[in-house]
Amino acid sequence: MAAPITHIALTEKIFNNKFHNYDKKEFIIGTSFSDIRYLGTIDREKTHLSVNNLEDINDKNSFISGMKFHALVDKVREDFLLSRNIYSFCPESKYLTQSIKFVEDKILYEKISDWPVYQNYLDNILQDEIESGAGEETVTQWHNLLKNYFANKPNEESIRNFVVKINLPENVAEEIINNVNVIEQIPEVNSYIKDLYNDFEGLLNLDN
Repeated sequence: MAAPITHIALTEKIFNNKFHNYDKKEFIIGTSFSDIRYLGTIDREKTHLSVNNLEDINDKNSFISGMKFHALVDKVREDFLLSRNIYSFCPESKYLTQSIKFVEDKILYEKISDWPVYQNYLDNILQDEIESGAGEETVTQWHNLLKNYFANKPNEESIRNFVVKINLPENVAEEIINNVNVIEQIPEVNSYIKDLYNDFEGLLNLDN
């Protein structure tokens, strides 16, 4: 599973080529919505739809199609990470998976030059989100959390804030931050992240 910035960076990379027929704002909100489950008011199976390849993303609803793409990115990213045996290069930690995601977000943040556009998208709450079962208050909380997280390249303060806001303890946030500081120095991890982004179109086509 990828983290919020990585989802945006990978979506932006191929949107005009693959998804130009969708409403971009609603698609982006959809692909950012799925991980609202971390706030605890909706189960993962309701936000992560079953998708195996790009052909499965054929819904006329831009929001739902964005949710489907979120699930496909999670799958492609995890398969690629495992193929590179990335976990073996990293320090042991109960929160290693989360830590790698934040490193991905730090590196890929600069692939987007207009983050205020994406923050502005999140000023809107879609009816589909309200009808999801997560609750309008939770949706608003999630949008605000993402807007704050997108404001700057992830750093210790923003990572700590994000982790705490998704209901993990402060000591977990500190462990994740310590992990990130180590992992981002590992050459194999940096190469994996750069290749994930640069080769993303090819990785998607492997499942077609």
